[in-house]
Amino acid sequence: MILTADWLWPEAGHALEDGGVRIVDGTIAAVGRRPDLTPLAEAGEEVRHLEGACLLPGLINAHTHLELAALGPERPVAHDFVGWLLGLVEQKRRLEAGEAARAAAAAVATLVATGTTGVGDIASIDIAQAPLLASGMRVRLDIELLALDPARADLALGRLADRFQAVGMAHPDPPLTLGVSAHAPYTLSDRLWERLGAWHRGHPAPLTVHMAESRAEVALLAHGNGPLAEAFFPAVGWGDLPLPTGPSPLDPLTRHGLLEGALLIHGCHLTAAEMARVAAAGAALCHCPRSNAYLGQPPPPVARWLALGISVGLGTDSLASCPSLDLWEELAFAYLWHRTTPEPLTAEQLLAMATAGSARCLGWQRVAGALTPGRAADVIAVEVEGGPLARLPERLLFDRGRLRLAMVAGSAVAGTDVP
Repeated sequence: MILTADWLWPEAGHALEDGGVRIVDGTIAAVGRRPDLTPLAEAGEEVRHLEGACLLPGLINAHTHLELAALGPERPVAHDFVGWLLGLVEQKRRLEAGEAARAAAAAVATLVATGTTGVGDIASIDIAQAPLLASGMRVRLDIELLALDPARADLALGRLADRFQAVGMAHPDPPLTLGVSAHAPYTLSDRLWERLGAWHRGHPAPLTVHMAESRAEVALLAHGNGPLAEAFFPAVGWGDLPLPTGPSPLDPLTRHGLLEGALLIHGCHLTAAEMARVAAAGAALCHCPRSNAYLGQPPPPVARWLALGISVGLGTDSLASCPSLDLWEELAFAYLWHRTTPEPLTAEQLLAMATAGSARCLGWQRVAGALTPGRAADVIAVEVEGGPLARLPERLLFDRGRLRLAMVAGSAVAGTDVP
C-alpha cells in the first residue's frame, strides 16, 4: 500500500509537503514525496492520497493507569499531593468492579479514537487487560508491586512473579510487552527492593517507577519527615513500619541494580546531580504535564533532560489526576505550560516526545515512534490547515482537525477514512 497526504511529519526535522509512505506486510518500506513513491506501486497495490491531512507516527502514551478511569468524573481534589493520595486510596476502596471495567473499556476506546497507537499501562489488577489487547494498539503492561511492610516482601514478590508468568504465558507475542511497575521509592521496603533486584537479574523485564513526583517524597527520603510520614502512612496503617531510606529517591534502585534502563515517571524534583545519574544509567523519563500541574508540582526542566541525552516520553497519567487521555490535549497544554519557564519546549520537541521519545521509554525504539524504513507502520493521519512547512508541528498542536486514519502495523484501527 502507498499512503500519501498533503503533509508528512515522519520524525523530528524531516517534514515534507506532498509526502507519504509505502507499507509492505505491515512495515514501512519507503518514505518520501508522492511523485517518488507512486511509481513504486506494483500491480494491484493500493495507492491512497489523503487530501488536507498530515501523516505522522502514531502517538504513544507512555504512562497511564486505566484501571482508575472510573474516578475521572469525581477525581480526588488536589489541595496537596498527600491529600490527593489519601483521597485516591479511599475512592479506590469504594470502586465497584463492574463500573471500573466499563470505564476502563471506555478509556481504551478514547485512546484509539484520538490517535494513540501505543500505550504503557500500570496494572495492579487485570481490569483493563482485555480491552487493551482487543484494541489493536501496541501495549506495554507493567504489573504493579508495592508493600512497605518488610514482613510482606516475599509474599508481594511471589504474587508479582506468579502474575508475570501467567500473563506472559497467556500472551507471549506482540502487541503485548510485559513489564514491572515498582510503584515508588516510598511504597516499597528495602527488603522488597532487594527481592525485586534478585528476581530481576533472572527476569530482566522492563521496569517502571514513579520518581521524585512531589516535595513530600523528597522530604521523606532526605529527612525522614513530612506529610507522607506524618499523615499518609498512619492513615493507611503503615505508621509503625520502618521508613523508606534515601537520601535520594534514586538510591533504592541504585543499591539493587535496578536504575539502568528503568523508566522513571514524573521526575519533577530531581536535582542536577540526580539528572546526571539518570543519564549515566541510560534510564528514561516520562513527563506527565497535566497530572503534575493538577497536583501542584512545578514544570520540570525537560529541556535539560533532553540536553543530557535522556530519553523523554509523554504520558497522561490516570484520569484521577488528568482531565482526559487525549495526547493532543496533553501536547497543547505542555507547550503552553513550558512557555512560562526559562526553558520552553518547541512543538517539534513535544511531538518527538509523544512519538519517538515514548517509543524509547517503552522499549519500542526499533519498532515504532517514527516513519522510517524497517519500522512497523504505526501511522496516523489528521486533518490540518494549510500553512508554512516550518510551522507544521505548531499547526498539528493547535490547528488540527479530525483523525482521518490510525494504523498499527499496517492495520487500520480508527479514523473517519478507515475503509
